[in-house]
Amino acid sequence: MIQLLLNLAEKIDSQCRAYYRPLIILLCIFAFINFSRVGYTLSQNWNGWTIGDWILNYQGGFIRRGLLGTLLISVGNSFSMPLNDLTYLLQCTVFVLFLLTFIYLIRNKEINFWYLILCFSPGFLLFNYYDGMSVGRKEILIYMLFAAWCVLHERAQPRLISIAIFSILVFVLTLTHEMVLFFMPYFILVGYSSCAGNSSQGFVKLLMPAVASFAAVAVLILFAHPISEPSMCRIFTELGANEKVCNGIISFGSDASIGIVWQRLIALDPLIQLQWLAFLPLIVAPIYLCLHFVKHKELDGKKLLIIAAFLIMATAPLFLLSIDWGRWIAIHVTLSAIFIASHLPRLAQLSDERNAVANRMAWRLRVGQSNLIVLLTVGLAVLLLDLSYSINHCCANNLIEPFGPLKKLFMTLKPYVNF
Repeated sequence: MIQLLLNLAEKIDSQCRAYYRPLIILLCIFAFINFSRVGYTLSQNWNGWTIGDWILNYQGGFIRRGLLGTLLISVGNSFSMPLNDLTYLLQCTVFVLFLLTFIYLIRNKEINFWYLILCFSPGFLLFNYYDGMSVGRKEILIYMLFAAWCVLHERAQPRLISIAIFSILVFVLTLTHEMVLFFMPYFILVGYSSCAGNSSQGFVKLLMPAVASFAAVAVLILFAHPISEPSMCRIFTELGANEKVCNGIISFGSDASIGIVWQRLIALDPLIQLQWLAFLPLIVAPIYLCLHFVKHKELDGKKLLIIAAFLIMATAPLFLLSIDWGRWIAIHVTLSAIFIASHLPRLAQLSDERNAVANRMAWRLRVGQSNLIVLLTVGLAVLLLDLSYSINHCCANNLIEPFGPLKKLFMTLKPYVNF
């Protein structure tokens, strides 16, 4: 069955490959427009998650996630700029840098049909469109850093000084959000796949960023104080923030107790378990097909399954301690898409795409009517698959939204079209 799908994809590629990269670039442009539009609204409303999580600071003592907020306050005071506007500007800058780095990764790669489908899946760039409350979260920092890490490994073995500087950035980013530690296996995977055969240098390359992230978490465990809601809210308002910013990260509760974790475990009803069974093949299948199609020498089928299981298990604490399951799923999909982009084969010649366009009409004449119907049917089926569901950033009881993309499209067009 997989071979049949791959053969069909190859036929689609022979006709349409020249359009894949422009489509992905248009998707990136759309993603940024949506991000900036929704992010601006959330910032002006002083959203407690989109803004509050970014401006946590050390004015009341050393706490987790407070480093970035402390820096933002310092910059805001220097330029007399409101914190919500400064945070919004930083978010847009980070997101556009991530998109530009991603485009750089695919600039000279042979993009295949399954990778195009992965890019348009609800767990990647369209995730912010389907669920606006996911806009402006700190995972965009991980995306940018991971994309830069892939670029660093793309051409040559990075020098030790480059890895050391990157490890410092990982340490700083972990102080900004501790979830960085749980996604460090992706960074290790990039090092492993790019430095096979160079054991000594590869060993350092694999360990340095991970050690830096572990060190940052150790500092937080040993020295960080719990976030005090009244104290932090008072600091926010003294800095000129609207009181609405307190209704988010600091009011929800920063530290999950064992009792809360146990309650969440026993609350997993059959519906949630069914959703887990549903999203796993929907998300993992395109990733598997992409890597199978690329046939990367370091990632055969068995290795891929082992690696995928390990990557998911590494983030298990996030699923237990937080109800933002959709966000964790989207991070997995996004990091996987970035990783695959760095391992797509390079174009043999820069004229390949122009040749594909020139031969498009000739291909149409050669292909039989029955084959064309099959190709169109498969393409339509995969498109409908991407439109059949979306992922909400939260919460467990509403993780999968059936036909979410179609509902979102309807709500977007409703003000402009008289249905």
